[in-house]
Amino acid sequence: MKSLLITLAASTVAISATGAARQTNYSELTNLTDLVSNGLFHGNTILVDIDNDGLLELVAKGRDLNAGWANTLKALHLDESGSTFISSTDLATPDDCMWERIVYAIDYNNDGNIDLIYASSWNAKLMKGNGDGTFEYVEDFALDGEMSIDGDDAEKWYAGTLAIADFNGDGYQDIVTFCGNPREDQGTPVVFFNDNGTGRFIKDENTGIKPQRGGTLCVGDYNRDGYADILVSGWSDDFGSDCCRIWKNDGKGKFSEVIIDNFAGTEKGQVIFVDITGNGLLDVFITGTSGPNNWEMAAYIYKNNGDDTFTRIDAGLPGFQTSGADWCDLNGDGHIDLVYAGEGDVKNSVYAFNEGDGTFTAVTDKLGAHRGGASVLACDFNNNNVPDILLMGYMDGDNPRHFQIYNGAGSRVANKAPNAPTGLTATEKGNSTELSWNAASDEKATQGTGATPAEALRYNYYIKTTDGKLITAVPADPETGKLRSTNVCAASTALKVVVNIPKSSIAEWGVQAIDGAKAPGEFAKADMSGVESIGADADAVSEAEYFNIQGIRVANPANGLYIRRQGTKVEKVYIR
Repeated sequence: MKSLLITLAASTVAISATGAARQTNYSELTNLTDLVSNGLFHGNTILVDIDNDGLLELVAKGRDLNAGWANTLKALHLDESGSTFISSTDLATPDDCMWERIVYAIDYNNDGNIDLIYASSWNAKLMKGNGDGTFEYVEDFALDGEMSIDGDDAEKWYAGTLAIADFNGDGYQDIVTFCGNPREDQGTPVVFFNDNGTGRFIKDENTGIKPQRGGTLCVGDYNRDGYADILVSGWSDDFGSDCCRIWKNDGKGKFSEVIIDNFAGTEKGQVIFVDITGNGLLDVFITGTSGPNNWEMAAYIYKNNGDDTFTRIDAGLPGFQTSGADWCDLNGDGHIDLVYAGEGDVKNSVYAFNEGDGTFTAVTDKLGAHRGGASVLACDFNNNNVPDILLMGYMDGDNPRHFQIYNGAGSRVANKAPNAPTGLTATEKGNSTELSWNAASDEKATQGTGATPAEALRYNYYIKTTDGKLITAVPADPETGKLRSTNVCAASTALKVVVNIPKSSIAEWGVQAIDGAKAPGEFAKADMSGVESIGADADAVSEAEYFNIQGIRVANPANGLYIRRQGTKVEKVYIR
């Protein structure tokens, strides 16, 4: 095995790569060519449940180098067991012209169905999902002034041009994307606020966010205050070079500047939030070419110090441009790993194991060498509780496979989803409501597996309103807990969220934990009468065992216990 041992800090003693070596058994899926061309390139991929069958479809958007650069937008479907992709369908577009657009998932109208946005070139389009795998064009949708990735340098922009989260707490998912032509020294991250699910999005250029171009962006709650923040890298005229900064959200859609570091900026790469240290504070991983560092190829890690400052860790990872990146606990040791691809001194794809003791082990010879316009996904594709890896990007050589999926089976023991949170509380704050909960746990039942630290779990919430809306941070099925999208960036790192919705408008709500392998647990649920459910399935535990107590001691949260409170006093604990 060819690997690079990476030291995170100069004072750290590097360990042997032996521990990670036994966990590199990825095998390429080669039986997909009847469903999707391995010549697919110039685009991206997402995993979403478009037909509400509880199984994730792989939506792939690109241009097929094996078919004269034909535009392709397909959904690949799993069999009933959820283990094998067996069919594909073409997804319609309103103008039959995909070109360099990127596909994103959203539930813009809170009906529980996945909708699709085709954006970042040739005028964005919104397709309303009907919940059965079909879509309808939404005529009122537009992202006025959005940038276009179409052009000779398009390969640097296939990841991180648009992100989705509820920035003003009204319960509807908003959009942030770059506006202006970066080739004419323009470009500003602009928030488009959702107009209450009508299909219209209102452009707001007065959120406090400053111009930045040529880079990428993402969202995440970096400081655990319950609000989605925006991370941006790219060229800034204020700096006279590339910079990387966070736009800290005040919960009402206004943002203030947090500079990562004067030498952190890149362009032609990707920037992502990732909890490298496992303490719940989102760190920053950056690829691309860095102007402040003599245009070197970057793969930088900046540790979040918890006080709006960041410290660069000398990770020594091989740097790439025209790159894509993702995170996941690939080997089941409880630490978040990195997967990224692109072009640098070599053209390559890398997965870097986070050893959890101050070192990384970067494996450079197990995946395809995707050098340009790379799109990367790392999560469980086939429901065997083991993360897989998807790579899409230009590959050199004979018989290139620009589109590849690597099966993680055999690379680790099966993952076990985290337990449900407890202590759900809804507190009225004028016309707003604070939803809070106690931390979940990720105790793994199988010997040898590593639990995600409790501090590093993310939380997805849902709200059922009295008028029938289903609000989610990440689209999910409240009954099964299954995610309808594997993009969990908008999930909270905090143990609370404030929604600008009156408590009287909430009929029911719930929260689930998501671990480092992006596996969701069951929802703990509460209705507004004061009944809280823990777990999903009741068993034969006697009601008398839990009756007439002032403090709650739950022996097994999976027992389906329900708690009724009168104010802060426990009135009764019972099994429904």
